[in-house]
Amino acid sequence: MINLDDMEKSNFPTLMTELSEKFKPSSDIISKPLQIEGNIVFLFYLKSVVDSAVLHSLVIKPFFEMKSNK
Repeated sequence: MINLDDMEKSNFPTLMTELSEKFKPSSDIISKPLQIEGNIVFLFYLKSVVDSAVLHSLVIKPFFEMKSNK
């Protein structure tokens, strides 16, 4: 996870752009940022390989629940 204040110093946005461009055109590639309270993570996965219910329950839901645990 990266703090938005540090994002400009990192190569995460550049890496996401490069990965997206290398795998285009593909409707199987999912690339999306998740953001909460100044923190951001980038999801990059193959839709045909990842179980969306498991991704939601093990990654997305806990990420957004971090707010309530602070």
